[in-house]
Amino acid sequence: MAFIAKDWPLPRGIYGDITSTLYWCEEKFRWSKYVAEPINTFTNGFFVLLSIYGAIQVKRERLLDRFFWCQLGITLVGIGSALFHGTLKYEAQLLDELPMIYVSALNTYVVLETSRRGAPARYGVLLPASLFALVLFITVAYAINNNPVFHQVAYASIQAASTIQVVYLLNSKSSPLAKATQIEESAAAASSRMTTRSGSAKANGATNGAANDSAKASAGMSRDNATAIAGPARLREARRLYTLGAIVFMTGFAIWNVDNIYCSFLRSTRNTLRAHGLGFLTPLLQGHGWWHIFTGVGAYQLVVSSSFLMMSMKESPENFELRKGSLLGLGWLAPTVKRVHEWDGEVPTTKNQ
Repeated sequence: MAFIAKDWPLPRGIYGDITSTLYWCEEKFRWSKYVAEPINTFTNGFFVLLSIYGAIQVKRERLLDRFFWCQLGITLVGIGSALFHGTLKYEAQLLDELPMIYVSALNTYVVLETSRRGAPARYGVLLPASLFALVLFITVAYAINNNPVFHQVAYASIQAASTIQVVYLLNSKSSPLAKATQIEESAAAASSRMTTRSGSAKANGATNGAANDSAKASAGMSRDNATAIAGPARLREARRLYTLGAIVFMTGFAIWNVDNIYCSFLRSTRNTLRAHGLGFLTPLLQGHGWWHIFTGVGAYQLVVSSSFLMMSMKESPENFELRKGSLLGLGWLAPTVKRVHEWDGEVPTTKNQ
């Protein structure tokens, strides 16, 4: 639900009449005839900056291209949102809203397609074809009905599908990375047995033979052990980052609702501050701008955690680490996926998928 402005008739800017179907709490064309809502416009810079930074990191660390397009999709959302808030034209509104549908569908594909790298796609063409048909239907239906509630429900539904899948991968015991814990326990038990055998062999004067057996077993288990140790660790790290991203995103959503529900009070407070020479504080009471900042950071964290999780599953968990980001001093608020080992090119068999 959007705030319906009460300052009728709506002011005009250089772009002519306001034609958007959504109206937010920030005063329209108050400061310039060129930018309808300055705070709501320029805070989209967080979306654009973070997503471009994320896209550069994807290329630098040689992750799959799908994650690059997820990040650039968020860039498109930020640019569309800036155009919308800057002009309040219906055409620009669509440039904000429809990319949200497309990026959510792409992210849903990314987390549902869990086949190992180099292996055939788990669902073949069925999954991408179904998602394409869905977004095509939503696009056409929204263009016809012009109902913002329809768009919001459609977006939330697609987002829920990807969220449920990620939560499953992060928490289910049947999740591929979770299974590594079982491998780790088996490897530890096998190592214990080999140590016992080695000790017994030494007591019987067969030290060399037992040592050779132990060395062979250790070599055979070394890679499994590395994966077993890295798997649960990567799962914990991805879970922490995804949880953080969800909290940041939902905090922004809460502020968005406060801005909508209590708009009259917020506008009155801003006017009071201006009357007392404290107008410089009024941007802090622009809730929709804070929504952009929080969701920009939260969306970045959610995409990076999904990238980290899926790359660990598709290749091997010991190939990647989460590192503190270097953008604007945000550190762990904007972490990156770091490749520490190259993919060995191994294509798993059906049995191992």
